[in-house]
Amino acid sequence: MNRSAGGVRLATLAAVLASFASAGSLAAQGISPTGTFGSQPTFTFGGTDIPNNAVMTNSNAGSLGVILGLTATQRFNNPALTNDGAGTFFAQPGIDANAPSGPTDPYALWNFDFFVGGDNAANFTYELLYDFDPGFGTAQADLGSLDPVCIDEIIGCLEQFPPSFPVQDSWNLGMDFLSEPIFITPPTFSPFDPTASGEYTFALLAFDANENEVARSSINVDVGSAAVPEPATMSMLAFGLVGLAGVGRRRKKRSI
Repeated sequence: MNRSAGGVRLATLAAVLASFASAGSLAAQGISPTGTFGSQPTFTFGGTDIPNNAVMTNSNAGSLGVILGLTATQRFNNPALTNDGAGTFFAQPGIDANAPSGPTDPYALWNFDFFVGGDNAANFTYELLYDFDPGFGTAQADLGSLDPVCIDEIIGCLEQFPPSFPVQDSWNLGMDFLSEPIFITPPTFSPFDPTASGEYTFALLAFDANENEVARSSINVDVGSAAVPEPATMSMLAFGLVGLAGVGRRRKKRSI
């Protein structure tokens, strides 16, 4: 009877561990933070007083001559974002109170910010990927896609290319043009809800003349309750391991 109970506990623990493995494999389908994380004092992101002390840039920026920078920052005077020092930012859910945000056109409390520059920047093309889906591990194919070099002035970009670098700006997922399938490909999941907790993925890619990806910078923004998933996960795993240790002790006592 005791042996049977021990078998049940082991089976339960195995199921718990399998669920973690499954979750890990699902997360692997998404985009993990990629690049070199640190301060970029020369980046303004097209504005003033936008924090630039926590930016993810492509790790091959020096050898390629192209710098791809991504970060996430508070919008206006909303709560400042924190980060884990490795490309994941933590923000609060909610609707920004500053115009043009409002009940019918809601913006998030935070922005995502990008930078494209470098001595060889004009020799490449670019793609910015962004996420409306609060679920973890959104696949790259389900992200929205646009050319950040051309989106502000489509006609001017087509008439005079390459543009003047660096190209940089600070955008909000609530901005209307990110949902319009005119010059861009919106995310598969829509619409964006600034009050939803979850994880949002961003990536900035560079391509050569043969359309091969040659550089990448990517970050995640965890919003609300998604900001601290790891401690809960680890406590559940620890609970399972304690149960396994208890089974082992009882078996040892029976053998004495």
